[in-house]
Amino acid sequence: MSPRRITPPGLGTQYFVGSFDGTSFTADPESLQQTNWLDYGPDFYAALSFSGLPTDERIDITWMSNWQYATAIPTDPWRSSLTVPRKLSLATINGIATVLQQPIVQKQTSTPRRWSSIPAGVTKLNVTGKALDATLSFSKSEATDFGLIVRASADMSQQTRIGYDFTTQELFVNRTSSGEAGFDGSFSSVYYAPLASNDGNITFRALVDWSSVEVFGGNGEVTLTAQIFPSDDSVDAYLFSTDGNTSGVELRAHQVPSTWN
Repeated sequence: MSPRRITPPGLGTQYFVGSFDGTSFTADPESLQQTNWLDYGPDFYAALSFSGLPTDERIDITWMSNWQYATAIPTDPWRSSLTVPRKLSLATINGIATVLQQPIVQKQTSTPRRWSSIPAGVTKLNVTGKALDATLSFSKSEATDFGLIVRASADMSQQTRIGYDFTTQELFVNRTSSGEAGFDGSFSSVYYAPLASNDGNITFRALVDWSSVEVFGGNGEVTLTAQIFPSDDSVDAYLFSTDGNTSGVELRAHQVPSTWN
């Protein structure tokens, strides 16, 4: 059976951009031309903003789960978590005012690794761990899709793919082989978000935790949030390139230490 392809999400938070006069909100016509999802993943619900901050500091945080399987996920004693806090801003993209989201996490200090070309297939990386912070940039060559494999087992029977489909110009998270998934029939799915290239280049940042991935595409104009439940020994990472080479690749990645001493 083919994996379910989901875009947009069945459960999610939408937004509109417009003007507010203190009484009435009027949406910009361009904002009504499309559905504006705050996140295209399955596990992003009930976004809340922080009050009492300066007017130029708009920060939200969200419940990282889905009512469809929230009471069935295979964790104990806790169920699900919250996303990392995200700073919100506006930018005009393709003539439409768009919300940008950037994670409020420690600034990346890892040394970039560069490849002029990545061959078709998988390329194992020297970074491992249950929690990773990785930023991947690349340009199209011959491949149909390219990206990062995280939380992979030694035999790769478990893996989560975070990548870009050059044919449809979409960022995606594929959790069909991400680990334990039998608790819900819809969990093994692939989630997509539209992401146009910037001068032929694509960039995304992935925050990988023990049971989740949060992906920020471009400058944060699209995000994908999904829970995953791999085994504890699934800690390997790879690059993958399908049906051809991918060129101009740069990766910044490092293992994130636990916040608990």
